[in-house]
Amino acid sequence: CDPVLRAAELRLFAGADGGGPLTSSVRELLTLGEAATSVSRSVTVPLLATLMAEPPGSGAKTAAELMTALLLHSEYTIKDGALSHSTVPGAGAIDVDGPGGQAALDTACP
Repeated sequence: CDPVLRAAELRLFAGADGGGPLTSSVRELLTLGEAATSVSRSVTVPLLATLMAEPPGSGAKTAAELMTALLLHSEYTIKDGALSHSTVPGAGAIDVDGPGGQAALDTACP
């Protein structure tokens, strides 16, 4: 993810519903990250840096879709012991008790 590529995508694919090739590539990498180890981690930081470099209001729809995809994404983990487990996607994202509330902890750590 490069801010220059993202800016070019926003200019060239402004009317496209699903974004352009960069947005599609990020979505495909996140999909791959649900089945392969460490793919999601290598995508997340550059993607966030690119989205933070955007001027306010430009590409807000695709940026929101990518942020939602990251929030609900469940990264692949190797299940090799009692301490290796993945949480439910979005666990604790909406919690009436606030972050770290009992409902979020019960969902994340059954």
